[in-house]
Amino acid sequence: MSKIREALEESVITGNLLSSSLDLRTDGLIRPVFITALEDSDDKIPLFSHPYYFKTHDGTEILATDMRLYLKKKVFDGTLTSLPKAMTSEVEYQFTRSRAILNLEWLEGDVDVLKLNLSFATSLFGRWIADILSKAYSLDGRDQIIIAIASTYYYQALFTDDEQYDEDTIHKWSIHTAKVTNTDPKLIKSIFSKMPKILGVYSLIEAIKLSTDNIRLKDLNIVVLLTLIKNTWYGVNSKDIITVALEHPPTWMSVVHAAMQEKTFRSSMVYKIAERVNKRGSANEYLNQFHKILYEYSITKTHVALASAGLL
Repeated sequence: MSKIREALEESVITGNLLSSSLDLRTDGLIRPVFITALEDSDDKIPLFSHPYYFKTHDGTEILATDMRLYLKKKVFDGTLTSLPKAMTSEVEYQFTRSRAILNLEWLEGDVDVLKLNLSFATSLFGRWIADILSKAYSLDGRDQIIIAIASTYYYQALFTDDEQYDEDTIHKWSIHTAKVTNTDPKLIKSIFSKMPKILGVYSLIEAIKLSTDNIRLKDLNIVVLLTLIKNTWYGVNSKDIITVALEHPPTWMSVVHAAMQEKTFRSSMVYKIAERVNKRGSANEYLNQFHKILYEYSITKTHVALASAGLL
C-alpha cells in the first residue's frame, strides 16, 4: 500500500486528483476522489481494488477509489454526460461507486443508523455463513441455526471498536438477532454467553466452534472459510471483495445491494439467499434505504446523475 499512497499523495500535490469526484458531494469531513485515468498523473498510480482512506500532508482526509477498469480513457472527459458511453461495465462501475459511497457513510456517519436502516444485510450475513458451512460439513438444522446466530453476533460486533460490550448492547443485539433469525431468545442468550471478543474474521471462526461444539468443524480455519466463500460471488476482483466483506460491513452491504439490484448477479449464492430470506418486502425496503444514501451523496439531481447512482 505504501507505493499506492505515495502515488496518490503526489497526485494530490502535482496533479488534479481532488477535482475528480464523479458527482459526489465534497463538503463532508472526507473528500471522495476517483482515479479515472483522465489526468496524466493517474498513470503513475498502481491499480488498487478497494476504497482507500488516507490523510494528506496538510491533514486533508481523502477516500480514493480506482475506477480505471470501468471507464474508457479516451471516451470519458470528466463530465457526467460522457459516462454512459465511457463505461466498460455499467454493473461494475455502479458497484464500485456505490461501495465508495457506503464507505463514506461508514466513516462519516452514525454506523448504528447504517446498521438499522440496512438491517436486511444482517439477516443475510448469518444465513450466508450458515449455508456455506452446513453444505460443506453436512450439518443438521440445529447447528445451522446456531451458526447463523453466532455469525449475526459477529457481524453486529463489527459496528463497534469496543472490545467489551455492556448488557444494554448485548440485549439490543439479542433482540435484533431474534428478529432476523426468527429464533427462540433463550437459545440466542445461551449462544451469546459463549461468544469471544470480536477482533476480526478469526473471531468468527472461534465463535462458530465455541457455539456449535461439533467435531466436524474442528478443522475449520481461515483458509477453509475463504475457500468456501470464494465461489459465492463473482465479477471483477470478486475473491478480494467477498473476502473483505467478511470483516467490512460497507462492502457486504454493497454486495447485497448489487445482488438484488443487478440481473448479472442473479445466479450468485448471495442473491439466492436474499430471495429466500426476503419477507414482507424487506428486500425492497433495503434497496430503498440504500438508494436514499446514494441520492443524498449526489451533488446534482439530473437524469444522468441519478442513473450513475443506480437510482434510475
